[in-house]
Amino acid sequence: MPDIHELFGLDTDLDTVLTFAIRAVVVFAVSVFYVRLGGKRIFNKNSAFDIVAAIMLGSILSRAITDSAPFIPTLVAGALLVLTHRSLAYISYRSDWFGNWIKGVKRTLVKDGTLLEDNMRKSHITEQDLMAAARTQSSLDSLDQIEEAYLERSGDISILPKKNKA
Repeated sequence: MPDIHELFGLDTDLDTVLTFAIRAVVVFAVSVFYVRLGGKRIFNKNSAFDIVAAIMLGSILSRAITDSAPFIPTLVAGALLVLTHRSLAYISYRSDWFGNWIKGVKRTLVKDGTLLEDNMRKSHITEQDLMAAARTQSSLDSLDQIEEAYLERSGDISILPKKNKA
């Protein structure tokens, strides 16, 4: 049975602690550079495309700190991930088809005040979810006040209230 020092890594010498500290500082600086290179959207709440890139970048770069992978190749892999994300985002910008394929499409949940049950079911959105979004975004408390509602590709629900006819 391992003793407490082995279990929690307390038996490391000062050189190992210093190495981890230096790696952490270097990886932090490189990470800031990568995020600047990748653009603001990589850590913005956009789509599964962006979320996966952010998770993968964190996972890859953590390996450089813990020495579970070679340092320089791990940093290069992180850079390639960021460049791949940025390239795919650029292609998505240029091609609606590709952007829809990689990032998803919005789905209409309400049209002219009527729930589109099939789209609600496909999106796993309940009427309660929809009304919660309506209350928080537009201070609406009934379905008949909603002109249109969409499940955006980011996962957010957008509500367009009916216009008052005067």
